[in-house]
Amino acid sequence: MSVFLDEILLNLIELSAIKKKLSRINNKNLTINAIIRNDKERCIQYELINDHLLSHKDVLKSIYNTLMNEESFINFGKYKVIIVSAIIDDQEFNFHHNILLTNNTTFEQYYEKMKDIINTHFSDGYQIDVVQNFKILV
Repeated sequence: MSVFLDEILLNLIELSAIKKKLSRINNKNLTINAIIRNDKERCIQYELINDHLLSHKDVLKSIYNTLMNEESFINFGKYKVIIVSAIIDDQEFNFHHNILLTNNTTFEQYYEKMKDIINTHFSDGYQIDVVQNFKILV
């Protein structure tokens, strides 16, 4: 009986891991325009392009998926702090401040940490809902 329960538990764990990988693959990732590694400052800068013109939560999910599928990000260390900046008309704006991530942080955990601190920007009096270019410092 114990062996049977152990088998079921292992199958559930494997199924959970497969579902997690599939959810990452099925979501739209942003295009990585550049990865700049700065060994002196011990950071990596990612320049991402929002080709699908996603807004707010969708673009954050794509940023998350893009980073979590990027080998240099995964291998950068167990604990990572990211700062996301929006590039609008060649000007850089803070999109959200420092957020601590690990390779095991889920999107839901990431979103809960920063959903209330996303900065909104305006151009000519109109709110900008779609940002095409992002810079992420890790």
